[in-house]
Amino acid sequence: MGAVRRRGMTRGWGSAVLAVAAALALMGCTTAADVRAAPGIGQGGNSAAPTRPHPGSTAEHALYNLTTDLFFVSLPPGSTRTAQKCTPSPSDPRGGGDCTVTFTSDLAPQAVFDDFARRAGLTGWTAEQKDRDGRTVSWAMAYRDGSHARVVLSPLDPEKGSPPYAYKLAASI
Repeated sequence: MGAVRRRGMTRGWGSAVLAVAAALALMGCTTAADVRAAPGIGQGGNSAAPTRPHPGSTAEHALYNLTTDLFFVSLPPGSTRTAQKCTPSPSDPRGGGDCTVTFTSDLAPQAVFDDFARRAGLTGWTAEQKDRDGRTVSWAMAYRDGSHARVVLSPLDPEKGSPPYAYKLAASI
């Protein structure tokens, strides 16, 4: 028998694998079938993710980064997506644009904000702004291709006293 050469992972690669695994676990993905069915990854859910751009093309790469990012496409447990619209920017040569997702949740508002804050930390997003209650409401991300995204979470009915509560997740890249 010949010698078996062992290949090691670099520290950065291992961290990326752990971050993706943690994000998938947060989405409830425990099998390959779950991953393929996850919104923004496979055919499941109601993600509006565009098809992957051709590797040699710069068109729509920035918007593709955003609409396939697990932080943006997954919602807190028990939430229901009510609408999603992505609009490419015709003047952006890197394929940027805006996306808006509206959803409802039976979770208490603090739990919704906590869920986004937790997932932001796991997926590399940086907290930017807090609201008057001290909750983080916006995050930023710089992707490897140089595109920069910003996401803002807003309650649509902040004075409502009982569930379901409605939210808007607005993003630009």
